[in-house]
Amino acid sequence: MNSGEFKTVRLVKITSQYVYVTSDVRGHVFTGFNAEPILKGSVEGLVRIKIDHSVYKTFVSNYKVTVFRTPPICCLTAYDGVIIDIELKLNYFLIEDDNTWAGQFQQNLPKVMDAIKNQQSYINGLQIFWIPKESWADARPMSQGDAFQMVDAEYIGLSRATHSLRVKREDDEKKRSFLKVSKGQVIVYSPDGQVKSFSPVISSGFFFAVSEEERNGYLINSKHNPAYTTLEFVLNAAQTIGQLYGHAANDFLNIPRIIQDFGQVNLTKIDPIIRATSPVHLMGVDALAWLMGFMYRETQLDSQRELVKMFRKIMRTGLIYKNKIEGFYQRDVRGIDDVPLVSCHNCT
Repeated sequence: MNSGEFKTVRLVKITSQYVYVTSDVRGHVFTGFNAEPILKGSVEGLVRIKIDHSVYKTFVSNYKVTVFRTPPICCLTAYDGVIIDIELKLNYFLIEDDNTWAGQFQQNLPKVMDAIKNQQSYINGLQIFWIPKESWADARPMSQGDAFQMVDAEYIGLSRATHSLRVKREDDEKKRSFLKVSKGQVIVYSPDGQVKSFSPVISSGFFFAVSEEERNGYLINSKHNPAYTTLEFVLNAAQTIGQLYGHAANDFLNIPRIIQDFGQVNLTKIDPIIRATSPVHLMGVDALAWLMGFMYRETQLDSQRELVKMFRKIMRTGLIYKNKIEGFYQRDVRGIDDVPLVSCHNCT
């Protein structure tokens, strides 16, 4: 977290794409984090700063309000110049001087550093995570001889580190310095046994139930019931990867073949339900390896966040298994071998 920055400013409003502020705590027009001046309007010195939608969702979840008549003090937390959290100075902090008040993440930063000081830690835009040394001994191959493993990890959510105990803690100083370290699993992809690419942390479901991501992590490379990617995932992946790295980076997806197989040039016109349940020629495990290659090389926080979203999509809604495909088509006289995107040699 050496690249962590904390700026105290006055907040005017927040949207799903921008946070609008007027000045820093000393009354100077704020110019940090690539702030863009807003020349029109009645608010003097108004600027806007690009934020990720996840920052907006966290803020709304914690504060409910998005527009302020009297701009309150807030703390902008950024990593590598990208805002990862926004925290308001609430009423029970009013006795603290505006010039010295610090948000909870800023106060918790020493604890974050202490938690990871002896660990090789990673950041992906939404989490700081590390793999305890003892976890490698219990690594679980996703299939025999495979380059994929599931490994236990510990992590701190970048936003939750500030908001875990937001409610009714004004009378409890200990809660104000609370920092929650959670446990989960990561998929480790090592095609050559040396280079390692790490997925975002996969957490379990409620009450220790297996989450959809966790289930797919173990089943995605099944030899008896293989997973294919859906058309919906391919379209989302093509858009995201194309925007981040250029459309040449999408050659792996082989969009021309998919267009030919579906007989539809504009694939986005296909009904969303059909897109979500239609397999394409790409095996799920191959698509995961392709995605994790980008994760390994990416260093920009904004781009990392987009790749995390792609990972969530493929592991939650982007896969369809052979037995499901058979169930969809067994009532059709053509049978599964005639489904254009899943030929018989892929299904045996």
